[in-house]
Amino acid sequence: MNEISITANRSIVFCARIYDHNTGATLQATEVESISYSVSKVILTLKRVTRTAIPGHTDVPVPVIPTILEAPIQDEYWHSDDIGYSFIHEPDIRTNPLFVELGTYEVIYTIRPITGNPIVIPFRVIVTTI
Repeated sequence: MNEISITANRSIVFCARIYDHNTGATLQATEVESISYSVSKVILTLKRVTRTAIPGHTDVPVPVIPTILEAPIQDEYWHSDDIGYSFIHEPDIRTNPLFVELGTYEVIYTIRPITGNPIVIPFRVIVTTI
């Protein structure tokens, strides 16, 4: 799971490199039926994990274009390697805020290809200061 630390009440850009499971090539927008994301606040205790959905950020549709790029790019958003990312999305927080409290959040993107199984991209966001 990708982990990101931020301060509260900030927007965030999520990036990833996505491959087609069948060909090994970078996934193309023409191969994708739909994308959605959901965000939950995660509370860990000794006995269980509790997830609370964040209002306005549950199963939110994401436009396939421009989220899925034609080829990986490397810019100020990507520092993991020299290849770059092929998926980029910034959730809209103007109406429904995100990451307003300290703690751990789970952001799950689900890419539904035209054929094949869904691709799940998880991110863990740690809000460290308000």
